[in-house]
Amino acid sequence: MLKGKKSCFLSLFVCAISILILGVAVPAQADIEYIDLTFTDLNQQIVENYDNDPWKGYISLTVTNNSGVAWGDFHFSLFDFGGYSSQVTFVDGTCSWAKTGTDCNPTKTPGSLDSWNKSTKNMDLYYYSNPVYSGETVTFEVYTDNTANQQPFGVGFTPSVVPEPVSSTLFIIGAATMGYRRFRKKA
Repeated sequence: MLKGKKSCFLSLFVCAISILILGVAVPAQADIEYIDLTFTDLNQQIVENYDNDPWKGYISLTVTNNSGVAWGDFHFSLFDFGGYSSQVTFVDGTCSWAKTGTDCNPTKTPGSLDSWNKSTKNMDLYYYSNPVYSGETVTFEVYTDNTANQQPFGVGFTPSVVPEPVSSTLFIIGAATMGYRRFRKKA
């Protein structure tokens, strides 16, 4: 009988220690917002985001390009809506709530980003080396931190067209010609 009590006590002790270790070792999961959108033009689309505890996480946006033009960059914007005054910000670099490791840099799947530019309320993603062509679907992920006041917020999404090489070349040639003429007139 005494042996059975020791065994039961030992089992409960091991179970309690396991729960304690798991409770300390497993960090709070990031709040994830999954959004699916289809763009038929280049106009901004807006989604309201009601964040949850732990008030930081990432937005996973899956978009389909049905606009008829290739995209070379994509823009995320944070703003207040519905009488709420949110202090949510974009995050990049190192953070503790990243879904893999500690990297909170934005991503593009399939493919990769060439670069990005982050301010407090805007995240601009650039990927001219592997654009999103009409008919293609891609997923972008960006990280946000809403711990300051935990208010709902709005997110705006806007694609931008890849500049045509011919148009860019003609623009540069035209500008150079005008510069040359102006220089020649002065001489």
